[in-house]
Formats: sequence, C-alpha cells, structure tokens
Amino acid sequence: MKDLASFQVYNASAGSGKTFTLVKSYLKIILSTPNTYRFKQILAITFTNKAAQEMKARVLSNLKAISDGAFNDLALQLCEETSISKNQLQQRASLVLNEILNNYSAFSITTIDSFTYKLIKNFAFDLGLSLNFEVELNTKNVLTNAVDLLISKIGKDQNITNVLLLFALFKWQQDETWDVTFALNNIANLLADEDAILEVETLNNKTLTDFSTLHKILHKRIQTFEKEAATLGEKGLDIITVNGISSNAFLQSDFPNFLKKLINSDFETINFEGRLAKNIAGSKWYKNDTALADKAAIDAHSNHLLNIFTEVENLFSKQYANYVLAKLIITKLIPLSVLSELNKCVETYKIDHNIRLNSEFNQLIRNHLKNEPASFIYEKIGEKYSHFFIDEMQDTSVFQWENLIPLIGNALHQGDSSLFLVGDAKQAIYRWRGGKAQQFISLSKTKGDEAPLVENPFFIDKEVKALDTNFRSYSEIVKFNNGFFKNSAKYLSDESHKNLYEFGTNQNENSKKGGYVQIDFLEKSPKEKSEKETYSDKILEILKNLDPKYHFGEVCVLVRSKKTGVEIAKNLSIAGYEIVSSDSLLLYQSKSVDFCLNFLRYLVQEIDKKSLAKALGFLHQHFAIPIDLADLLADLTKQSKAELQRSLATFGIDFKESKFNQLAIYQAITYLVRAFKLVKTSDAYIQFFLEEVLKFEQQQKGGLQQFLEFFEEKKADLSIVSSKNTKAIQILTIHKAKGLEFPIVIFPNNENIYSDKNATEWYHPENPADFNNFESILLEGGQKLEKTDRIGQALYAQRKIALELDNMNLLYVGLTRAVEQLYIITEPPSATTISITYGKIFEDYLKTNRLWQAGQRTYCFGNCKRLQQNENEKIDINQTLVLTSISTDWDSHNIKIVTNASKYWSEAQQDAADYGTLLHDILAEIKTADDVNIAVNQYQKTGKISQEVALNFKDLLSGLVNHPLLKSCFSNNNTVYNECEIVTNEKQIYRLDRLIINDNQAIIIDYKTGKPKESHQIQINQYAEAMASLNFKIAAKILVYLQEPLNILFVN
Repeated sequence: MKDLASFQVYNASAGSGKTFTLVKSYLKIILSTPNTYRFKQILAITFTNKAAQEMKARVLSNLKAISDGAFNDLALQLCEETSISKNQLQQRASLVLNEILNNYSAFSITTIDSFTYKLIKNFAFDLGLSLNFEVELNTKNVLTNAVDLLISKIGKDQNITNVLLLFALFKWQQDETWDVTFALNNIANLLADEDAILEVETLNNKTLTDFSTLHKILHKRIQTFEKEAATLGEKGLDIITVNGISSNAFLQSDFPNFLKKLINSDFETINFEGRLAKNIAGSKWYKNDTALADKAAIDAHSNHLLNIFTEVENLFSKQYANYVLAKLIITKLIPLSVLSELNKCVETYKIDHNIRLNSEFNQLIRNHLKNEPASFIYEKIGEKYSHFFIDEMQDTSVFQWENLIPLIGNALHQGDSSLFLVGDAKQAIYRWRGGKAQQFISLSKTKGDEAPLVENPFFIDKEVKALDTNFRSYSEIVKFNNGFFKNSAKYLSDESHKNLYEFGTNQNENSKKGGYVQIDFLEKSPKEKSEKETYSDKILEILKNLDPKYHFGEVCVLVRSKKTGVEIAKNLSIAGYEIVSSDSLLLYQSKSVDFCLNFLRYLVQEIDKKSLAKALGFLHQHFAIPIDLADLLADLTKQSKAELQRSLATFGIDFKESKFNQLAIYQAITYLVRAFKLVKTSDAYIQFFLEEVLKFEQQQKGGLQQFLEFFEEKKADLSIVSSKNTKAIQILTIHKAKGLEFPIVIFPNNENIYSDKNATEWYHPENPADFNNFESILLEGGQKLEKTDRIGQALYAQRKIALELDNMNLLYVGLTRAVEQLYIITEPPSATTISITYGKIFEDYLKTNRLWQAGQRTYCFGNCKRLQQNENEKIDINQTLVLTSISTDWDSHNIKIVTNASKYWSEAQQDAADYGTLLHDILAEIKTADDVNIAVNQYQKTGKISQEVALNFKDLLSGLVNHPLLKSCFSNNNTVYNECEIVTNEKQIYRLDRLIINDNQAIIIDYKTGKPKESHQIQINQYAEAMASLNFKIAAKILVYLQEPLNILFVN
C-alpha cells in the first residue's frame, strides 16, 4: 500500500534554520527507504543559484558525515524521526552518496529559472522554437536594441514617424526633454513584466489609428475642461477688474488667486473644503480694514462671485475626476501606442540573434500547458517527480506557481508523494520581479484563520508549521526586532499584512545571549554637506568606536540603492578604509580602463577629439611626460593619426594602428594594453576589463564600435569580482544581502514607506466605450489617482498597501541580517511632515516603550563589547589606517586583492588533478606568447592560484611558448582555436586543446600532465582523423607533457 501524500507549508522567519529544515526533510525522504534511487524522484527548487548550491552542498556534506560515522544533531534527529538505527542510517547514507555522485545530473536541486529553461528546451518543438536557441539573460539589452530599431524607422514608416514626433512635441510642451528614447525604454520594460503581460495582450489588436483616436478623445476632454474653467476664472476677474476692486481687498487674496489658478489650469491646489470655501460659506469676502469702496463693490457683486464659485465647484464635482484621469492616461498613451511595434522589433531581434528571453519562459509554458494533462508534462521532461521542495515561496511568481501546480498535483494524487513549501512573507522584496507576498500569505493560512482567502490548489489538506526560533542573532537583536516589528504592524493598513507583523515576529531566542543594537538619529545636514556625507560621517564614527576584537571584514553596510552604496563607498575610501562592493569596484571607474575606452573611441572616430584629449590627459600622468598638459593637448589633438603615433613614439610608446587593425578585438585591445604599458603594475581593473572583451568576442557579433556600445550599456554592472575573504568593509544593497548574515550590520536609511518612483498602473474602464473601446490602459500612478474616479482611487489604495509591505519588508530584511551587532542610522521625523518614514517608525517604537527623550540622538540596547574573540583576527582599530581602497586609489594602480589561494593550493588539495585542470584552463586563454603573463595574472588576481604558484606557472609556460620546437605555434601569424570542438560525419564530438590552421593545414596540440601513455597517441590520432575527414591536411600532431623539463612528442 502506498504512503499517503502530504502537503506542508513552513513559515520561516529570518534566521530560523530554514536550510537546516529543508536539508533534514530531504535526507529523511532519501534515507527512510533502502531504495538508493529515491533522490531521482525529488525536485527541489530555490530562488537563486547560490541557494541551490548551498542546499546541494549541505545534503552532500551531511551524507558524507553520516557515512563516515559522524552523527551531528541533524543525523540524530533523522534516527529518531525515521526509527532507523545509526548503523543502518550510516550504510544507507554511504550507498545514496555514491549513487548521487555517479548520477549527479539526476540530483535535482535547482533554481526555478533553470527548471523552467529545462521545460522550455523539451517543449521547443511544440512551441515552434529553434531547437538550438540561446537564452538571453540581459533582457534590458534586447529591449534597448528593439527601441533603437524602432527609432531607426523614423522617416521610413510614416505612422511611426508621426507618433514619435507627436510624443516629442508633447514632452517639449511639458517642459521635458524632447528625446523620446528614455520613455520608450521605460515602456519597453512592459514586454518583460510578468504583471503586465496579460494587459499588453489586450492591446495586440489595437492599431496606431486606435491609439490616435483615443488620444484625440482625451485631448478634447482635457481642453474642454480647461476652457470651461478658464472662462469662469476670466468671468470672475472681469467683475473684479471692471469694478476697480483691489486683489488685496479679499481675505488673504484667496479669491483672486483662485480665479487665476482657473485661468492658468493650475488645479492641483484648489480645495473646495479649505479656507476659501469656508470664508465664502460664511460670507467673509474681505478683511476688516479693507477700504470702504472695495467693501461696497464686493458686497454689490458678491452674489455674482458666489455663483461663479458654485459653478466652478459643480464643474469640478462632475468633470475634474475625468480630467485628471485623461491627463494621467495621455502622458503614457503615446509610448504605449507603439508597444506592439516595439514587440515586433523585439521579435525581429530575437530571430536575428537566435535567442529567447529568460523572462518570457514562464508565459510560454503557461500558454502551452493550459489545456495539457499533467502526464503530458511528465512525458516531455522524461522524469517523474514524486516529492517537491520549493524554497523562498514568497518570491515565486504567480505564473511560476501556476506552471508547477499541474506537475505537483498529479504527483500528490498518486500518493507516496509530498510537497514542502518554505517561505516568509516578511521577506518578500521582489514584487518587481513578479513575486507576490499575498500568494504565500494565502497558502500559509489554515481553515481556522479569519482571512477571506485560504488557498489550497490541491485535494489534500495542508499542514502549516512555523519555525519560531532565531538561530542567527544574539538575544538582544532578537528581542529588539521582535518588539520593534510588532509595534510597527500599526503602519500596515491591510489586515493580513498587519497580522503578519503583529503575530509573526515573536521569535524565540537561541542560546547566544547578549548582542548590541544602537539607533542614531542624525542632526540636520549642514548646507555644505550632502545627506550621504552625513550618513557616512556617522558610519565612520561607528567604525572608529568598534570593539577592537572585531575586524572590518565582519562589517556590512546595507543600503537601499546602488547609488547610495557607491557614494558611501567613496566617502569611506577617502577616509582610508578598504571597501568590498561590486558597485564600488565598477570597471569604468578605473583611469586605466577609462583611457582604453577613450582611445578606442578615438580610433573608431578620428574626429572625436574630446575622447582623444581625455586619453592624452591620462598618458601625460601615466608616463610623466615633461610637457605642460595644455601645450600637449593643443599640439597633439591637431595631429593626424599617423602624426600622433610618431609623437607618442618620442615618449616611449610603441603603438601602430596598422597592427591593431589586423587583430581580433581581444588581441587588439590586449596589444593596446601592452603598448601603453598598462600592466606594468598589478591592475585588477585591466584584467577584468580584458575578460569582458574576451566574453564579447566569444558571444557577440560585431566590431570595435559594437563593443564600445556594449560596454556603455553594461558599464553599470561590470565590476571586479573580489575575494570574499578580504578584511574589508562590505557594502551591499538590501536585495543582494537577502539570505546572508554578518556579525555587524550598519543600516543607514530613512525611506518613506510610500516612496514610489515612476509609478504606473493599468486602468480598466467601467465603460470602455468612453475610451474608444480600450479595456486596459496604462496611466501614470501616484497620489494624483486619489483625485480620479472610483476605479483610480481603488488602484491607488491597492498601490499604497503594496508599498507599505514592500518597504516594511525591506526594513525587516535589513535589520535581521545582523548576528552580533546592529547599528541603525536614520533621521528624526519633522514636526510638520505627515510622511511615514523609517525614522518616524523608530521614534514611535521608542515612545511606545517610554524610551524617547527630546534632544537625545543615540539609543542603545545591550553591550557593545564583543563576547568572544578570535586572537588571529584581532586588529587595532585605532591605529593609523593604511588600507588602500581598490575603488578610488587612482594614482598607484598597485591594486591587490586578497586571494583565496589556500582554498585551491593547500597541501591536501595540491594534487595532480588540480594542477592539470588549472594549467589547461590557463592554456585555453593563451593564443600567443604575449598572453602568458596576462592569463596567469588573471588567475592570481581572482584568487585561484597563489603568487608562488603563479611564478611557477609563468616559468613553465614561458618555456613552453618559447621552446624552439613550439615557438612558431605561438606566434602572432597563426589562426588559433583553443578548446575547440569538432564534430565528425559520424556525429562524434572531440575537444582539441589547441588547433592551429594555416592554409588548410592543421597542427594539433594536446596537453598532458601525467606520464606518457600509448592511449595519448591513440587519442591525438583520432583527432587527426577527424580533422582529415573535414578535408584538412595534418601538418603535425604534438603531445606536450607539462612538466620540468618539458617533454614534447611529435606523433607519427
């Protein structure tokens, strides 16, 4: 008899041992049976690659530990819960571990995106997709190219030309830049937005003419209202002017100002329940000291003025909501009108480049599987899963969940199966990616809850559990967060959201007692200082006062945006602190990289003297040219390229454009780097820049101009990958820090919980006929929606609820990353503002607990002294700092990254396999003899090899490329293919270490690290036969044994 199916939902608050619970449940399934293949029936889905890797590692490490007889808490719990003896559990763990390692591809712990891609690949034929399409993760790049393609149709397609010209005119009339590119790029994002997909589908059958007609309807609606309002305003002013009444005669000049607002269409501040309306209702038109003549004139015409005010009030009552609505729609209507044309451009780009967007996969599956039985899905993916683990359920999108339901439902229906959902709605911070906190809130509710929606798409009852102990943070932090977030629930207007924080933030403390929390309210920023500088000053103060038992690598500054992070990183770097942040190590911030880009721009377009001047400014400093910079620029910027090269030669710069132009992009830019001596010191920026050049050459189609365009588009995301072992302060956005923990967290933030930039909403008219039969229309969001109709007001109310939760969740994620110490930096709320900021919420918590003291800026909880100390990590924080920030030290360029070489080259790991693998990887980067140092340096800078190993490799590889028998194989005159795959007529695939092609003659080089074997000669002969079958003549077959001394064998 089969076991019954089960459905468990776990509410896992921050630090509650979620991964431990997932791994234990996974192991319980695979070890509770003698069937060693049980793991093949399990599909575990996580949100990120890192989470998937961590879960895999935890499963394998626990299996290894148990198989070795090491029984930790998890193993002991497994024995207890499965009633299996230690010996039996040990035997099963050993067998299962061996089976997983031998069938690793069936070890299905993966991300939701990877699983979706797998389904798409299997459905490719059914979906009409190319069977060899590539996945494009950079949706922004595709959309940008589609916008460029659309703009290129100006002057060729009259309809598109007219629409874009109209849009440019509209933006100009709104005192905005007439350039429509930015707005089109924003609207293009809808094509990749899961929340907007269904809305966009309703527009597919709409033509540019339909949009034009709607535009005319709305424009007329706006003009009519403004004209009627202006007419009434002019009528009122005429009465005042004709009768010689002074504007100052009216109370506060309110009524004349009101009339002027009507004339100028300045409606936003008009209030029919404000001071003016109250004064008119009480017949209070003028001041007591108003001149008698003015009083008499006003009294004589007060009825007329009252009638005008009443007419305006009636006009606004009947038509203002529609007026505001029309204004909000029309700002988005023109770019929306070209959305279908943009979609065509996207499709054209995807076909031309044989790609599909990762963001479209969920919709493709959703559309295809609507009417397909679950068994069809199993048949297509070739596997049948019985047990499902879904992590971070709060971040799983609606489409993703709907696509999983038929697979899971079918398995649960058959019995001996399970579903294990884990999530925390308080950590749902990816709504912009389609994640819906409410989806998990509904799934995690039980029948006893009062909530209106209790979701369960399956036929079996669910069991909802809570992981209620915080194993991450020390007790003071747990206690503070419990009290703070329970108190903060009042700021959430949705009842389910309020309950989430009021009843879901009461975590139990663990055995780690102590810890420290500090709240700092900043003084008002001095005029000469920016807000970010004021925050940075407080961060510097905190760092200076840290217990010296901490080191800086244990500190993480959590920020809301990249921009804030870069600014704080800059200020800390100036103060002498070393920083680790992907955003503060951006490649384009390097002067060396900036020089390369400027000089490349000049080479592409000789008339670009601005880029040349910037490049020369760098060279003036880099080579210490003994000429005044102004004189140098005045002289060299006038020269032709040939003259410039001769002038540069006089400064010891040997650069020939003719040689540069003969090389492929990577080789050409590497030559430029050498010619201008940019690698005479260790420059991690240049190394990573060259890596991006190589990736572009391998993945993109195009020349130097296209590379420059590519880099400009991607520069905000291209950064140095720094070792995580460095003792440098980390700066991360809250989104990037999710799932991580740090001994010390500094949280500088004062977000408004209703903060919402560039908000848009989809409006569904009650009567589509009033909107040219459009059933769904995009409009500008924000508080202005409150002044529209019932539908618009409901949209704004829903938006506010979503924003409240978004920003409270960001606060929750930020404050729960800390293990030992938490420092909060915020601002006290203004006495006059009604905004709800983080500062206001912190102040309210202190007041509720009777801790608030007027004028006090710092509040402390716990003891700031470290409870334990690792002597090996002790530093003197008060000593003079000599750390060099790798994000701002532009002068020396002697950039060093702390490596993790020990990870790769400890005595236990420095075996032949590691040695051979790394040598092969480095050789794959070497095409000419000049590439040896660059390739080895690259591996050293990224921490894969130590300095000592790098020197050994350089000696070995220099001997290789300069060996008399091989030197010609590493010259600049060859066409070289490293790690080249060839396919024979029999569909056999071979991967050649190095293939050199010259005039249809092939030289094959195969690298080996062990002793010579007969099988090596058989293998290279197979390669030769494969090349011969492709009509190449084999000039040489060379086996190179990478040892001291080199052993080079020419095979007959």
